[in-house]
Amino acid sequence: MINLRSPFTLSPALKFGVLFAFIIFLTSFGNKYFGAIGVYATSLLGGIANINAPTVSLAQLAHGEITVRVATFGIVIATCVNTISKVGIAFLLGSKEFSKLVAISSAFPIVGAMVYSVVFMLLATT
Repeated sequence: MINLRSPFTLSPALKFGVLFAFIIFLTSFGNKYFGAIGVYATSLLGGIANINAPTVSLAQLAHGEITVRVATFGIVIATCVNTISKVGIAFLLGSKEFSKLVAISSAFPIVGAMVYSVVFMLLATT
């Protein structure tokens, strides 16, 4: 038996709003006191549980508070961490076969992100 709830409940939207506000606060705080490293650290933390809040907050902050390059790399970090956390969940809760398929399919975007990161670092030094 599946317990279905109304898609129009207010609770999930409020939770996302609070998470979003908290991630924006942390990202702004990290940027103000630690620069790009602070943005990357908050992207890493935010990506553990949710990819939406870090992505939206970094996109919004890229309008002037942080550079587009820093925002882009922050989103890549959050996405990789989120993907890795999903693989971990698959290993903890899923069967061996399921976990293996999730790990293999998740390897492709992670490798792509690593390639992007190398190119990002090379371009940042020029």
